[in-house]
Amino acid sequence: MQHEELSYAIITPYSMRKSRTGGIVGRLISRTGLDLVGGRMFAPSPELAKRYAETIVTETEPRHRATQELIRDYVLKNFTGTINGERLRVLFLIFRGPDAVEKVHRTVGHIVHERTSGETIRDTYGDYITDDSGKVTYFEPGVLATFDPKAVERDLKLWAKFSDSDGGILDQVIPFPSDAKTEKTLVLIKPDNFKFPNLRPGGVIEVFSRSGLCIIGFKVHRMSVAQAEAFYGPVLSVLESKLGAKSGRENWEEAKRMPTGRTRHSRQRKIHRYCLSRRGRGAQNPRRTWSNGSSESAARFDPERIWPDNHDQRRACFRFC
Repeated sequence: MQHEELSYAIITPYSMRKSRTGGIVGRLISRTGLDLVGGRMFAPSPELAKRYAETIVTETEPRHRATQELIRDYVLKNFTGTINGERLRVLFLIFRGPDAVEKVHRTVGHIVHERTSGETIRDTYGDYITDDSGKVTYFEPGVLATFDPKAVERDLKLWAKFSDSDGGILDQVIPFPSDAKTEKTLVLIKPDNFKFPNLRPGGVIEVFSRSGLCIIGFKVHRMSVAQAEAFYGPVLSVLESKLGAKSGRENWEEAKRMPTGRTRHSRQRKIHRYCLSRRGRGAQNPRRTWSNGSSESAARFDPERIWPDNHDQRRACFRFC
């Protein structure tokens, strides 16, 4: 049996602003075949950016070291600050599976080996432009990742320390006019989109890029039965009025079982649930909170926590093992 690893990918602020999130997420899921077991939005502080940048340059070979130095300088310059009053956001994704580090490496690609075929994520979304003398005039990696298992563990622990202070639901990072009526909405990408590695989850995110809304939160959630009952509770009366008491309740029972993985066809299926909080003008249905009182901070990056096998577990946990 192959040994499972953790790996991560960070979608850069520029990729977020250009609404490339869906395309990148779709490729990471479909081309690696790995499980996405964690995700969190960050607005990195100068301290987090500085400490992360300090870990990047490790190579001794001159050409590779020069590339790492470019990435280090990119993080220091582009992970903090504001653009048009908006704080810079990144999306931190964690993957798990056999040879996860190498699979993410192949999918993300090397920024210097840029091709026009779009074979890797950086082929499509990254830029490494030089002048005639070989001097780099423009650099955008698109995605950041670490390709050494020990470095992955180190970086996960680092970002975990800043999870509460710099991450979560980023309500205050995007300014709006004082008279603007802003709203938040919750988008749930349902379990049937994750039956096998494919582009559909990224495609769903891509559709929302046309809405003009901004992603301010991202969470991989494993919904319990109790949470499903609370979430779908208001729908019961509507289904009963339209379908009749018996049929309405049957459809409601099936609807609430689906996000927990306890459907008629698969009582114990493990489900990944992706939740995106979006904010902006025209967003509807304010973000729901679970009736059991669990908060967003329950889904923090903590490498010591384990995703429990108990489907009735009330708090959403990411699996780090």
